[in-house]
Amino acid sequence: MRKWIQTLKCLSKERNSSFMKNNDITLQNIFRRFKLKISFTMVMALAESVILLLFPLFIGFAINDLLNSKNAGLINLGLLGIVSLVTGAVRRFFDTRAYAHIYEKISSELVEKERKQEISISTTNARVGLLNEFVKFFENTFPEILSKFVRIRSHFFGNNVCFRIY
Repeated sequence: MRKWIQTLKCLSKERNSSFMKNNDITLQNIFRRFKLKISFTMVMALAESVILLLFPLFIGFAINDLLNSKNAGLINLGLLGIVSLVTGAVRRFFDTRAYAHIYEKISSELVEKERKQEISISTTNARVGLLNEFVKFFENTFPEILSKFVRIRSHFFGNNVCFRIY
């Protein structure tokens, strides 16, 4: 557990603090600044997608083993379910904290910078709202895109792999 906490603390350090020197708040700049956090969440999303793709294969193994009066396939299916639950929980646990930190960090820098430049409150509020949409894209939409890509790829190439394994 201690190593896990140290890993999370290491991932929480920002890449460079000069993010707000230019006015470009783009998805690319947000990703560059918080590369480790976002990459970790994307790897966890990919792992979760791959685990979900393995369920039909393990269900087939469980059925075959039950027909042969064995329980090994059923145990493996249960273990895969537990791994899926843990992976999903860890991803969602870390996602929430990582993206809340990203939003808090960038929005406070944005508000501070625009307050010094005496930009109107409504303009600042609109920009913070747009920033919220950028962060929500990384938190919600991008993992869905990765998951859909993995599933589409598995439909084209996955059937051959399952037949080779079995």
